[in-house]
Amino acid sequence: MSLKKHVLFIVLCAVTLLTVLPRTALANSAAPPTLIVIVNTAPDDLIIEADVDNRREIAVKKMAAWETHYAFYYYTGSIPSALHVSTGNESYTISLDESDMFGKRYENTLTLDLATRTLSETTLPFRTAMLIALRVVLTLLIEGALFFAFGFRKKLSWVLFIIINLITQGLLNWQLSEGTVFDLALYRMMTLIILEVLVLSVEIPALTVLIREHKAGRRVLFVLTANITSFIAGGLMITLLPI
Repeated sequence: MSLKKHVLFIVLCAVTLLTVLPRTALANSAAPPTLIVIVNTAPDDLIIEADVDNRREIAVKKMAAWETHYAFYYYTGSIPSALHVSTGNESYTISLDESDMFGKRYENTLTLDLATRTLSETTLPFRTAMLIALRVVLTLLIEGALFFAFGFRKKLSWVLFIIINLITQGLLNWQLSEGTVFDLALYRMMTLIILEVLVLSVEIPALTVLIREHKAGRRVLFVLTANITSFIAGGLMITLLPI
């Protein structure tokens, strides 16, 4: 089979995967509506609270690499009307405009600028693309080491391996970042499990049909080993890196 036919086969598999991913990922049991406030280089004593249904709730704080996330999960369906920010000897209140800030996504992500005391819906430039690229590169390094350990040496095998994984892992991580509405780690893990099963259903036929180096049994064993390993690594990345 020529390289062009190889690439066409991979693209067709990717289109199928892209069609299935959004519907499947959203089939999880629903997480509560979420407001995430991202604060870059947040001080240790920073506290963020929100007014929800005439009561004040404190945010759940989570460290994610260089970002600090403050999360509110509003189970009643009412959204926060104001945020109360306090750090050191200063405190202030920021009103939330429902028409501008909410109702666009089930999960809402805002960035707090401590210097100007303002909230915005913007994050660091190319944040999503950067995070997806970071996770894909880490996954490729892990699976590439396994690919080498399984004895694959031919140039065509490596070209196909890289193309297949760039597509499947790129789609998986894009879906995990943008295609799902869930922020709680438990729900992200549920989504990751479903996505990994779908990736496996594409990579097994793709790698066993297109890559002819070694016997089919070794190729299948590699795909299973690589995806189990990358699933474990993906779970760690969910807990350690921003999504």
